[in-house]
Amino acid sequence: MPAPAVASCRHPARLPPDWCPQLAGYMMKPVRALVVIVGAIGAILAVILGLLFVPIGIIEQRDADAAYVVIFGRSGEDCPPNGLVLSAANGKPLSCVQDGMVAGPGGVNLTGFTDGQATQVTGLARELGSDGLSNDELRQVQELVDRYAGEVPAGDRPYGDAWLWGVGRTWTGVAMIVVGLLAGALVVRRGIDWI
Repeated sequence: MPAPAVASCRHPARLPPDWCPQLAGYMMKPVRALVVIVGAIGAILAVILGLLFVPIGIIEQRDADAAYVVIFGRSGEDCPPNGLVLSAANGKPLSCVQDGMVAGPGGVNLTGFTDGQATQVTGLARELGSDGLSNDELRQVQELVDRYAGEVPAGDRPYGDAWLWGVGRTWTGVAMIVVGLLAGALVVRRGIDWI
């Protein structure tokens, strides 16, 4: 018994002349729709992640920039979470107080500093501030902190173990927003015509 004839674009004599393009068009519509939907979802996700990356990167960069700053303060005041807060009266490090917490003894919270470096910084601050700490003396303490901060290995700095943080995360977020908006516009414009 002979095999039944299978319709094929290779044998146009057996089929109407417009059959193959029509079949290909019908078969491709679901694939095209799927490509458009996946493209739209990808564009939306890129914009959403970009909108999250921008403020997070700004916050991280501000935190890292304040990591090695020396400022004056008063005992019991709110202080930054990192850096060094010195008493203007005697040059001693002050402890920071958060709402509802009791202040403990002051210390040096300079990320990546060795104990010896921290001791030298506090020693200089106390020496210079024995009769009150002036702006010039505070600048000398800041210069010592800056010198030691330059010696801190990159991995020991704030966010030093992260591959994407701060300004890099912010610019990545901006790029994701731009790419997501452009891709979304392309998907909408081309997708409507394509499907």
